[in-house]
Amino acid sequence: MKRTHLLLLTLAAVLFVFCKTKQSGTNTTKVIDHFDVDRPYNPWVFRSVLDLQPRMLTLALHDNLWVAYSTNDGSLYKAWKGIVNFDGAVFTTRHGPQPTSLGNAYFINQHNQPWLVTVNGKEVTPTITYKGHKFVDGHAQLMFELGLPDGKTISITEQPEYTDSEGVTGFERIFTSTNVPEGAQVVLKTNVSSVA
Repeated sequence: MKRTHLLLLTLAAVLFVFCKTKQSGTNTTKVIDHFDVDRPYNPWVFRSVLDLQPRMLTLALHDNLWVAYSTNDGSLYKAWKGIVNFDGAVFTTRHGPQPTSLGNAYFINQHNQPWLVTVNGKEVTPTITYKGHKFVDGHAQLMFELGLPDGKTISITEQPEYTDSEGVTGFERIFTSTNVPEGAQVVLKTNVSSVA
């Protein structure tokens, strides 16, 4: 019995030491991660079925803006003001229903395959591979690869974010491309809706 208490006390002391913030003189190091940003849902980036579509990545950017991406084709599926109705076996133990987006849509994608690459003026439809997402300075960055017929790949990173200009909801998308071959241009087809 005494051994168990001693073991628990030792474990608690070790955890306390590892969880304590380290300070060196006047310099304090603070790690900023995605939990420091005020988002309407936690976790604010997650994968699930959404609106009967599998392999969707949903981001709760702000109370006024949720967005969802298809990891199949690297496209923005929808941007809306509202919530996600978390229904289904994973969330409510009810079998059959799946999560659905609820609220007014700012944008619904009209392009099944939005990515194109033009190589020396000739249009090529790349294969899309979702490479995951990461968190950088409180933002989520989505990573995709565009595979070309000659075996080369172009890396695309997108950072979606909520913006507000004088009380008007906006949606910012920052793209970074790497490994774009000489003479190639990356094209993203999109439709414009009511979001700024």
